[in-house]
Amino acid sequence: MRASTPAAILAAGTSGSTIGRDEGLARLAANAVDQNPDVYFEIQADNPHSLGALERLRDAVEHVVGVVRTHRRERFAELIDEGRRKLPAGEDRRMADP
Repeated sequence: MRASTPAAILAAGTSGSTIGRDEGLARLAANAVDQNPDVYFEIQADNPHSLGALERLRDAVEHVVGVVRTHRRERFAELIDEGRRKLPAGEDRRMADP
């Protein structure tokens, strides 16, 4: 996931979404765009695992979009449960203030 994290943050920050309303995401996006673009490009382009990670991220986002678009509430709840199982428990999964 390390390869896809900077790309996901950059995509969210440039998507025209309401990222500014989420302080945590806004801080992450600001940090990403304040960095040297050559470094981030090298992370993406030179890492042999990067494209696969980005494709898995894209597929996951497309899946969530499909679930929301078709109003599949039960499947959405299942996705939330899957996320809970894959992330650390309790406070460890919440982003701490800098």
